[in-house]
Amino acid sequence: MKNKQLEAQQKHFDEIKQKISDIQDDINSIDVALNSTNISEVFSILSPVNKYRKLKKKIIFGVPKFSPNKVEEDQLYNFKPGILEEHEYKLMTKSLSPEAGSSPPVKQLLDEPETVTTINTGYDRYLYNVACLSEDEIWTIGNDSIMKLYSINQGSQLRSITTKSGKRPEDIVLTKSGNPVYTDFYGRTVNMVKSEKTV
Repeated sequence: MKNKQLEAQQKHFDEIKQKISDIQDDINSIDVALNSTNISEVFSILSPVNKYRKLKKKIIFGVPKFSPNKVEEDQLYNFKPGILEEHEYKLMTKSLSPEAGSSPPVKQLLDEPETVTTINTGYDRYLYNVACLSEDEIWTIGNDSIMKLYSINQGSQLRSITTKSGKRPEDIVLTKSGNPVYTDFYGRTVNMVKSEKTV
């Protein structure tokens, strides 16, 4: 299908190149006719112009679309063994093999969460978002216009920034260099704080 589309595109491209070459030739003929004092030559240039009024349309190719059929679970077990062996398919069964029964239990992926410190952010009702600057420092936003930087180990506020609009930010992230970037719903802006200036 791809090769057929490439051939069709190449043919279309060649036809367009030929058409451009023909147009250029006719333009040269028109220039000669316009510089002539012979009136019949001037009228003869009208016929080639008309044939270029309708150019070829663009070729638009469709892409193949995969539409899988719905297969019920019981249909999987009705396949002929020959087909399965030929294609080396393996069906998973619900019963455990003897090897699986003797394997060690699956290790838990996550340890129990541990509280390192508790920080009173001072927001009246909600803490909306936290962005980690480092393992020890986090930026927080709540339900007021002040974004706050806290030290996790000390549990203290290190810095604060007031939003440009004076309204609460919707979200906060940090650039690779650690500059806070926040969205301002009311100002309809995305702002970056750099060197104590909000841009």
